Amino acid sequence: MPQMPSFLEALEPVDRQSAMTFFEEANVPAGGLLMNNDYEAECLAYVVQGEVEVHVGGSVVGRARDGEWVGESAMFPMARRTATVYAATDCWILALTTESYVAMRMGEHRVIPQLERQILSQQLVRMRRAGDRIVEHSQAPEPAPPGPGFFSRVAAQFGPGGSLSRADLDVATELRAFGIADETEPDKVVAAVARRFQPQAWPPGAVLCEEGKPGDDMFVLIDGTVDVIRSVSGEKVEHLATLEPGAAFGIAALHEERNRMASCVASSRCTVLRIDAEGWSVLANDDGPAGSCFRRAMIRVLTDQIADTNLELARVASEPSRLLAARAAYEGGRTGD
Repeated sequence: MPQMPSFLEALEPVDRQSAMTFFEEANVPAGGLLMNNDYEAECLAYVVQGEVEVHVGGSVVGRARDGEWVGESAMFPMARRTATVYAATDCWILALTTESYVAMRMGEHRVIPQLERQILSQQLVRMRRAGDRIVEHSQAPEPAPPGPGFFSRVAAQFGPGGSLSRADLDVATELRAFGIADETEPDKVVAAVARRFQPQAWPPGAVLCEEGKPGDDMFVLIDGTVDVIRSVSGEKVEHLATLEPGAAFGIAALHEERNRMASCVASSRCTVLRIDAEGWSVLANDDGPAGSCFRRAMIRVLTDQIADTNLELARVASEPSRLLAARAAYEGGRTGD
């Protein structure tokens, strides 16, 4: 008998039993279709035993084994799948429909914080794996930190940098406008999340994320543009993407011990909402509605970034030039076609 699903371990027996009434058990034979990217997301699945393969564009871009989730897009009504999932071996899964997840969340079931934290942690791991695959495909070691003159050249290209006065805006309203809190969230819940974000205004040339240094914060871009760049041989500036309002960036390095893979530089005057490591930890570990609101937002952001990165990596085999786009997707940029 496989070990009890880890998202149930911290619950009292009565809550475990109640939670299980929302799940459907299923056995999927090797080669069986579990999820299809042609359909709307209808359920997410926990792999109790076995292994599944995640396919994008005919390429295998990931796998999930015992204790992992697939189909996170189903946490968001009307979301569409971006990948197809097959059973690589005979699998035993627990399926949770979107409707059941929403019912548990609205009822503030005690399993919800456990489930969301596990999925968020898993998405962060998958982002790290995506970064590893980018480095692997580049056939080069992870780059050294930029040389001593790198950011001087950045300043010359973008502007003088430095900080401006604190941005004067309603953080809660901005969180709703950019999807960090959806329209169904009560005002008091959004206000609790908003208290952990700091509005900031920056001029062109300001470096918000610095390549080669640990990440201790993340940002949501409210207005203006931010360029994602990285150094080439510690000297030249390589442009990866331009982020526009609504982009969330800096997440991947926030919970990693590794340094940031790229720099994010204001290419125009911009306004951001910043959350530091302490604020992230408080919200990510909050068992109440504010924590759930924040975790769902971060899962959605990470799910989109992983989908973009996987799509680009799936194209790399036939189009090596797409590696640049894959790096940009990993850092939070929308790459387009």
